[in-house]
Amino acid sequence: MEVHIDTKNLNLKVKRIGEGEAIIFLQGVRGSELRKFLPYNEALSKDFELIFYEHTEYITSQYINASKPTLQEEVEILNELCIKLGLERVHLFGESWGTILALLYAIYYPHQVQKIFLTGAIGASYESFALFESEMLKRSNHNDIQKFLELAESLSQGEDTVDSIFHMLDPYYVYSSQVTENTSLPMNEIVNNEIGASLRENFDIRKDLSQLAEIPILVAQGTYDIISPEGIQSQLIDYLPQATLVEIEEAGHWTIVDQSEKILGLAKTFFSENQAH
Repeated sequence: MEVHIDTKNLNLKVKRIGEGEAIIFLQGVRGSELRKFLPYNEALSKDFELIFYEHTEYITSQYINASKPTLQEEVEILNELCIKLGLERVHLFGESWGTILALLYAIYYPHQVQKIFLTGAIGASYESFALFESEMLKRSNHNDIQKFLELAESLSQGEDTVDSIFHMLDPYYVYSSQVTENTSLPMNEIVNNEIGASLRENFDIRKDLSQLAEIPILVAQGTYDIISPEGIQSQLIDYLPQATLVEIEEAGHWTIVDQSEKILGLAKTFFSENQAH
């Protein structure tokens, strides 16, 4: 189904599967297709209604005619989606960039969020985003850095696709090289870069996280994530005293790809606790 978002004149492609309390999945790659993470999460639809959405124009259009996307606008797009779907209170399942959106949405609309499950978390400020980028750079060898720059240039000239970049980056995001083959997907680089710039410039919700004291939060961080479990403790958990941190062994940044059964088991237990029947 498609849902038109008036505030940004966008058409969101929405997929709803299963029945029960609603879980909105907020995927990690901004401006990308929902098919990347949908297959790994479908098992949760046996117990919950899963909602995935993607910004159709943000994927198919190289240039965005509307104003540049901002963090605040992303929150309002999600809120308008909830209103149009008739969802008064939801669970949020955020991955990577989606963890930031989940926290932002809960800060602006705390009474509309029941629980938050985060994995591949980035943190709560521009400092944590900078840490993510610097740690990623440390892991990258010289040849890959040079290749990335060349691919980015080719992409800007319309001579290559973003799939080439993700094919190169996948090994840095997952623990097992055996699960990288099918992880590439289309993505709007312009949108992703604009969001990245916004995070670098003014993202800092550390003082605002106290507003989420009544919302249960579980953070599942891979042992080999770009920001380690120890790093996410200081970058996020220390500002969320009610949150629980779980380390996912043999997993990198995309825990849902590396350890899907373990992640979905954690999510099912977490979202089911004290569930209304």
